[in-house]
Amino acid sequence: MGMKSRSNRINRDASAEEGPGGRKKSGQGIVRSGAVALLAVVCLGLALYQGLDLLADPLAGGRPTYQPSIRVEDRQGRLLREFLSSRETRSQWIALNQMSPHVVGAALAAEDRRFFSHPGLDPLALVRAVWMNIEAGRVVSGASTITMQLARVLRPGPRTWRRKAAEALMALRIEKSHSKREILEEYLNRVPCGNLVHGLPAASRLYLDKSPQNLTPAESAFLMSLPQAPSLLNPYKDPGPALARRNRILDRMADLGLLDGDAARRARAEPLSLKAARSRFRAPHFALFIRSLLPDPAPGRVRTTLDLELQSQIERLVNRTVAESGDKGISQAAVVVMDHRTREVLAWVGSADFFDPRDGQNDGVRALRQPGSAVKPLTYAAAFDNGLNPATMIEDGPVDFGLSRGVYSPRNYDGRFRGEVSLRTALASSLNVPAVKVLSKVGLTKVHGLMKAAGLDSLVQEPEFYGLGLTLGCGEVSLLELANAYATLASGGIHRPPVLFHTALEPKKTPEETRVFSSQAAYLATDVLGDDAARASGFGRDSLLALPFPAAAKTGTSKNFRDNWTVGYTTSVVVAVWAGNFDASPMGRVSGITGAGPLWRKVTRLCAAYYPAGRFERPAGMTEMDVCTETGLRAGPDCPTRRTEIFMETCTPPGYCLHHGPVSARNAVSKPAVGRLAILSPRTGEQYLFDPGIETGFQNLGLAAQVPEGLECLVWFVNGREVARLKADLKPLPEIFTPLKSGLMTVRLDGIAGGRRTASDQVSVQVH
Repeated sequence: MGMKSRSNRINRDASAEEGPGGRKKSGQGIVRSGAVALLAVVCLGLALYQGLDLLADPLAGGRPTYQPSIRVEDRQGRLLREFLSSRETRSQWIALNQMSPHVVGAALAAEDRRFFSHPGLDPLALVRAVWMNIEAGRVVSGASTITMQLARVLRPGPRTWRRKAAEALMALRIEKSHSKREILEEYLNRVPCGNLVHGLPAASRLYLDKSPQNLTPAESAFLMSLPQAPSLLNPYKDPGPALARRNRILDRMADLGLLDGDAARRARAEPLSLKAARSRFRAPHFALFIRSLLPDPAPGRVRTTLDLELQSQIERLVNRTVAESGDKGISQAAVVVMDHRTREVLAWVGSADFFDPRDGQNDGVRALRQPGSAVKPLTYAAAFDNGLNPATMIEDGPVDFGLSRGVYSPRNYDGRFRGEVSLRTALASSLNVPAVKVLSKVGLTKVHGLMKAAGLDSLVQEPEFYGLGLTLGCGEVSLLELANAYATLASGGIHRPPVLFHTALEPKKTPEETRVFSSQAAYLATDVLGDDAARASGFGRDSLLALPFPAAAKTGTSKNFRDNWTVGYTTSVVVAVWAGNFDASPMGRVSGITGAGPLWRKVTRLCAAYYPAGRFERPAGMTEMDVCTETGLRAGPDCPTRRTEIFMETCTPPGYCLHHGPVSARNAVSKPAVGRLAILSPRTGEQYLFDPGIETGFQNLGLAAQVPEGLECLVWFVNGREVARLKADLKPLPEIFTPLKSGLMTVRLDGIAGGRRTASDQVSVQVH
């Protein structure tokens, strides 16, 4: 027997012995068929006497028992993963007017051609079925209408003649209270189609990966072939029987005038584009996280912010980069991409391969790890809002901070010290000692609070728990948090929570916004992080962080080379990359620039193709001026080197550089001076104790000096910042008080005469 004959036999047998649920009937004789016919007559009689009003309407009260599966989609509606309902089914409810009209035609041709004219039972089909069963000597036709099949789905049970009678009664009751279109919509959304699929919409998505609104006549007929015998007609086992039944349905559609002859012939010739049976599971870490956020019961369709096309390309980049990094001791990497203007997450890659049985299902986007220097920009943004500027000079040298648990002596990652450097160089080149000093100046509690406000929610301990190492990344955060903190800088200092859902699950609310940094301070941090010349001291010119378009970026390496980070942003997106090992084993002395840096560069360049990068817009309230590169003050005519620096209008250098100028001029001014300018208090080498139990305003350092004649003005500086300016001829000279700051305090006194600095003295003290 050939394949065609076998298919016809299977379909004929299926039509006779299997109903929509795929259950075989036991052999039933002529008597039982007659009983069914008799019961049908009784039911019709009951309908005439309005006895059906005594029966409960199975569709009353909406659809409280219907539970859709959950389709998690990307921003374009492309499926990421479908999670089964609590009943372990795939199902999606679609209104009838959102289905292709060919679906309705195929349903009528396949199951119930007189659906719109009968009251729930089809007398003509019933007589035909009785006659066929008598002729065959067994049940070969059941005469079930669409409404009866809906009743069977609503109240499933064993296939007995009593059950058949109950379905007939229920069909009449449904028809009495609901329109034909309502019944048809209920049926099409509930009918079993095999492979745990209930309803034509879910079947269309699974078998064809297509919206039911766009089904062709051939596709509609194919899907309507499945309910008759879902297990026997399973297209994943053998599409032949389902295709044979599809063609018979198409012929019947033509006979009923639902499809013209030419269209039917074209439909019969249309090949079946059956999608692979494997479970679709794209962006797996992201999809699983989305599922964990959904309420119960969850909506049947959830559209997220993810860009699947971008996601797929980044997944390939991560996989390939990790495969090529084995010699560096890197076995995993994670990437998150965020549109910082909207905070929408565009890509989320939690590991190099989710299906790696060893540790692929660990999610590096959400894991808490030490970020190293990647958090420094937040410290400097806080400093810019607290009176410092990128030109401020700071000493990069050995320093000991006395703490309650001992002495803290930060060191740079390369073990070298660079002497006086600007904050621009210190941040761009990722120098540790200046960063700790800046944190000490601004205040640990303040910086800790700003880091949390910017998005680092995992810094839940008290500030003292982290200490001055906070700015070097000793507190654990997630990659998603770090990306959002950088989004705060990229968006002008405003924090908003990440956005994961493209369509809100609840009524839209105004996004929560918090001003963390001024727009000017955020811009200064951005400008420094994008300055290739400023980071030359730490990374060299034209490093991996230098791109052909404006981009601000920072690297981070945790202690013992256990974690690599590179985070940066363009005018469109933030790209955050982590590289390392999930078991926290150290890498081979690989830093953020050589570990995570290459992947960050590839991903950022890829993102620019989808989300173009422009130039960062400078906010109002900014100004430019030339500064002396040695002092950070306004450049004078004799400063040997200078650069143009950007400042907040409210925080420009305190004066002109007086360090450079003709020697003869300085000597001429200093000759009249009698004695020597000297700081009397404090004295170099003195140590002070800062008591955290006393308010800061009551713990001050007194400044006193010996002043020679001939000076016009005195200027006091503490740690490079001007704290007082007064006339030199005041009698007596008032004592100046400045707040104690933990760490090394450098006090300098400049004497001014003739508009130039003619004398100076400097001392350093340690505050514990």
